Amino acid sequence: MSASAFHIRPLVLRHHHLCLVTSRLLPPLERVIGIYLLFITFGLPNNLIGSTWPALNKLLSFPSDGSTTVFIVISVGNIIASFTSDKLIRSIGHAKTVWIGLILTIIAVLGWAFTTNFALFCCIGLLFGFGAGWGVAGTKNYMVAPYK
Repeated sequence: MSASAFHIRPLVLRHHHLCLVTSRLLPPLERVIGIYLLFITFGLPNNLIGSTWPALNKLLSFPSDGSTTVFIVISVGNIIASFTSDKLIRSIGHAKTVWIGLILTIIAVLGWAFTTNFALFCCIGLLFGFGAGWGVAGTKNYMVAPYK
């Protein structure tokens, strides 16, 4: 057998990658950086709640074990959003799904900044769970779309 019989052709994607926000073509490095920043945006508030909970406990008289409740509520929202994200992405597309996730996440973080009621804090956690779930699902679906 000749050496050319074992030649492997590289995978070439013919799909152009559009920016989720501006709908312009992105070079691969910009695309990866943008997606990385989106994942940080959706994941950072969880870590901030955990690290600031002792202060919330002291300043706002939230229960010391209340962070567990908040994280459970966030997880429930995230799980429901994950189950409904496919239908949402199919009906409105990747970009609008990510935008909805970002808007819900921003509203939730602003709501947390101004609330002093623990029950309302938990309800806002559900909103954050939906936002993070839909945003991450939209971003992941956008990443793998060229490979389908």
